[in-house]
Amino acid sequence: MALTACATTPSLARAVTIGPADHVEVVYEQAQSGLRQTLLTESVVPANELYSRRDGDSLAKVLSTGQMQVLLDALATYGFFDHARPGTGEGSPFRLAVRIGGREQAWVKHSGMGIDELTRYHEAMAAFLNIYNATESFHTGRSGTGSASAADGILDEPERLRARNLEALRSRTGNRP
Repeated sequence: MALTACATTPSLARAVTIGPADHVEVVYEQAQSGLRQTLLTESVVPANELYSRRDGDSLAKVLSTGQMQVLLDALATYGFFDHARPGTGEGSPFRLAVRIGGREQAWVKHSGMGIDELTRYHEAMAAFLNIYNATESFHTGRSGTGSASAADGILDEPERLRARNLEALRSRTGNRP
């Protein structure tokens, strides 16, 4: 499903080619809200290992090398590798970052962006979100029962996001729903 999300793009550019052993991580982050969505290749961490961690990043997802290559090609098509700068860009209000091996570069959304760059940034972000949202993941949740069962507390993606949003709302409103 994730491959067809970008397959309708007329022709994808290629700025970088990755292989099965390459450690690749793509992150979209909104600093103020605390939202951090991460896509990793299987070489960084196998899906079954990531999804079984009870203390892991519940918004991280694992892609095959092929799926990640499609994402990197879509990002290249929308100008990520032209506009991104070396470094993490952490602390910026909005950032899209790619780490390949130990080299990281980030495209940071800022008030000085022209309309063309802003449009391209949003297109790149949409490409990331299309693949992120099309990628299934099943993380082991925290059930609060103290049970160590791997099957205990497993939530599907929409339920995890609803639970996270409800918790954020409660923390902002003094625990009132």
